Amino acid sequence: MKSRGCLHWGWYSRKDYNSHRRFDFRDTFFCCGVIFLAPIRCAIPSDSAPARSASPSAPDAVIASAASFSFNTLIRSRISAGDRARIGNEIGPGHAASVLFAMRAERLMPVPLPNALIGSLTAEPTLAASFGVFDVQAGEWHRDLIAALGLDRVDWPRITRWSEAVAGFEGIPIYAPIGDQQAAVRGVSLAENELSINIGTGSQVSVLSDTFRTGSFKVRPYFDGLYLETVTHLPAGRALNVLLRMLGRHSWDGIDEAVDELVKTDVAVDLSFYPSAFGSRGRIENLTETNATIGHIFLAAFESMAANYATAARMLFPGEEWGSLVLSGGLAHKSARLRALIANALARDTRLSANTEETLLGLAALAREALK
Repeated sequence: MKSRGCLHWGWYSRKDYNSHRRFDFRDTFFCCGVIFLAPIRCAIPSDSAPARSASPSAPDAVIASAASFSFNTLIRSRISAGDRARIGNEIGPGHAASVLFAMRAERLMPVPLPNALIGSLTAEPTLAASFGVFDVQAGEWHRDLIAALGLDRVDWPRITRWSEAVAGFEGIPIYAPIGDQQAAVRGVSLAENELSINIGTGSQVSVLSDTFRTGSFKVRPYFDGLYLETVTHLPAGRALNVLLRMLGRHSWDGIDEAVDELVKTDVAVDLSFYPSAFGSRGRIENLTETNATIGHIFLAAFESMAANYATAARMLFPGEEWGSLVLSGGLAHKSARLRALIANALARDTRLSANTEETLLGLAALAREALK
């Protein structure tokens, strides 16, 4: 009979960190291993060789701002449309490739933050893709693009699979860290042609595919040889908080009730108060003395969100051949009216994720697979 055990899954929240909470893997009756996750675009340079150099014109203090300028240089002169498609349209000012280009880096190894914390100079594809030079279709570093960017003297980490133990702690294996979006999608058990709409602080519309496609969306590695096609940076909780501050509110108390009192509104809201998939300038229009209320403004905001999701869905399925919808995230669970507006805008049946902790559920599912 096999000994019963578990693969530990989870993360430290900032609150846990600030309170100096400590966790001992050995406290979990019999721990078979540990798996971490991290947000994408979470990388740090690591010394991988005795020599290290960066241009004196790009000191550490200005790397972040230099990366923004260098990103434009990369796109305009060094990254072809074909190469951009191969890396899943995953390149921007904050990606590792842009930062390293700004540094004119040599003899450094960029690694995902959790990999650095466990002392593993590796990268699993769901995190490696966020570096900006990962060939999503081939599942390896895009060496030609790396050379074109002058980054062929950077030591790129070895690509590994999520189920591979890449470190250890007192005999307990630690598995390759994975991307948080992919874990969350795994946690909602996304079916074929089913649209995932995650609505939290930010928001994404995603679908799984067994073939590599290109389009006006990002393509990210997933598990089991699948690809995650996704439209990201959709306005959601962060943008709604702008409205809360503008209206002098500090909580959501009473907002759902105010929205539910209305059948319709003639107020128009664009939630692009920060750079998003559909612009970077928000607006509120058609206010009068009778409709300048919390209910009207938030109903208009919800209608704007539903319209954005329909637009994003058509970016993934121009022929509108998507199947049913799965809604997840804190805001999806909070507002029944928002869920109804989304179902109406996309004209499909919807289901709500079983739990707001979709990411943890995804880690748990992977943990079960690792124990088989």
